[in-house]
Amino acid sequence: MQIGATRVLSRLLALPFLFGWASTVMSASEYRAIWLDSWNPGFLDEATCRLTFERLRQHNFNLVFVEAVKTMDAHHRSQWLPRATSLTDPNYDPLGTALRFAKPRNSKLRPLEVHAWMVALRAWKEKPFPPKDQKPKHVTHAHPEWLSKTHKGGKQDAESNHFLDPGHPEVQDFVVNVAKELVTNYPVDGLHLDYIRYPTADWGYNPAALFRFQKETGRKDVPAPSDPQWSAWRREQVTAIVRRISGEIRDIRPGIALSAATITWGGIPDGDFTKTRAYKDALQDWVGWVREGLIDINVPMDYKRANDPGQSQDFVDWVKLARATNTDRHLIVGLGAWLNPLEGTKRQAAVAERLGADGVALFSYNQAESSEREPQYVLRDISGSLFQDPAPVPSPGWLNRPTTGIVAGRDPQHRGGFPVLLLDGDRRKLAETRTDANGRFYFHRVKPGTYQAQVGRASLLSKPFRLVAGKVERVTF
Repeated sequence: MQIGATRVLSRLLALPFLFGWASTVMSASEYRAIWLDSWNPGFLDEATCRLTFERLRQHNFNLVFVEAVKTMDAHHRSQWLPRATSLTDPNYDPLGTALRFAKPRNSKLRPLEVHAWMVALRAWKEKPFPPKDQKPKHVTHAHPEWLSKTHKGGKQDAESNHFLDPGHPEVQDFVVNVAKELVTNYPVDGLHLDYIRYPTADWGYNPAALFRFQKETGRKDVPAPSDPQWSAWRREQVTAIVRRISGEIRDIRPGIALSAATITWGGIPDGDFTKTRAYKDALQDWVGWVREGLIDINVPMDYKRANDPGQSQDFVDWVKLARATNTDRHLIVGLGAWLNPLEGTKRQAAVAERLGADGVALFSYNQAESSEREPQYVLRDISGSLFQDPAPVPSPGWLNRPTTGIVAGRDPQHRGGFPVLLLDGDRRKLAETRTDANGRFYFHRVKPGTYQAQVGRASLLSKPFRLVAGKVERVTF
């Protein structure tokens, strides 16, 4: 973040570069990201999309989270989701057009990175539900049995959102298929997961999910929302989706980045992540995701009011925790820019930089400060205060020069919640995981070598296999 003096690497003016943008003054690498949502104008038609990316480039942003999936409706070409009803031109491809303007061919314009922003588990917002005659049918009509509910039978949260239940086996398949579609059909630089969580700990009482919990644990009761075993089981359902998406998209595109917008509700009691609302209420173990190597970029949504002393301290505490638990992956601090005047956002960006963040992300393009000013004027002033010169995004060395790989497989009997061991050549246990709802399993951050997988405590062994760095190796039995 460019607070005060510009940190210039070099002027690069004496070298004959192919691209004109390479000969400008460049700051040190850092993320200057922004969320481009589909609730508001920004990329919902071609002319507005062109203008949006012109402004973002002009004002030295370098990463855009483009909302491709909002409420299980598509702002891209999709075989799984119906087209968003807010799109009026049936031939217009919002995500494809955003990529075209972000990365113009044969141009001297500086390219911008794009992550396809996927709201993973929110099914719909408000009522009525979408039209029933869409093709494909919206999930709320095609599979109402996939929706989550509270322990009291409620089906909407406080913000009128409906959610898919991550504990349902078919929901896990569905969400992963949407993610795979995005990275297969579009040359995005990354996939950005949002709403990859429960609304609160009161949720998750879908009958199929509850049946699985009882089958896997041997319990026959309906657990309370705060039940430790039930909370841990639901937390694992969310992680299982992230784990599977991470493995599957790297099998399709080995160098693609996976980022996630993660929860920072309230503060951090006793400095302990496991006591936070993120862990206990949203049932989202993003610290575990980073440590396991499931996500490449953590984007904690550290949305706090800069002029509130208590929230300002919470802001600092979350950045410190996110950096301390993320030592070898990238950290982008999400700023609730709409909550604050520009000076407050500037102070928070300075704090994030001082505490070792790799950049910031502003929410959002359509309201980047707590005023009613038009985006072009706000972006101009943000650029003048924070991003005075262009900057490249940081290089993810673990993706560009991988030293580990991923092991993927499936229990031949498709059992969910079943233990799986990773064994070395002498059949010694190296790691352990559990199958997801559909019997699939993944081991991340595995060093190259020869291994076997063992499902269950008995001797159901896979064939020996050799793992190569940067690859996803499929286990066969």
